[in-house]
Amino acid sequence: MIWEGIILEDGVFVGPHVTFTNDLYPRSPRLLQARKRYSNREWLLSTQVQYGASIGAGVVILAGITIGKFAMVGAGATVTKDVPPHALVVGNPAYLKGWVCQCGQPLGFQKNIAYCKDCDLSFVEHGDTITVKEPQK
Repeated sequence: MIWEGIILEDGVFVGPHVTFTNDLYPRSPRLLQARKRYSNREWLLSTQVQYGASIGAGVVILAGITIGKFAMVGAGATVTKDVPPHALVVGNPAYLKGWVCQCGQPLGFQKNIAYCKDCDLSFVEHGDTITVKEPQK
């Protein structure tokens, strides 16, 4: 189910039984104590899954999360914070296990450089992010 506030960009893969949320403190709007909160849309938190990202089966994504371009969320993970582009996250709560190429293959870094044999892209690691290395001319 894709709830209000969920944004899926082009090229996104969503596996079976993925659960998106859009409210960090859900209550029934019919509950007298919660009616005021639901009288406007301030409770609604947008979740964005960016271009080319993949979400495995059974993943739970909390409200207000951004999953970066080409990131991969492993099956069964619970995503509680933003996922950087090209990150491979797994577990509950999800943690950074590694990096993946645009084609989805895992990347192995040596001295902050990785090369994908499947699609010929090179990457540079910068702490908790990576970027595509521009070809030398």
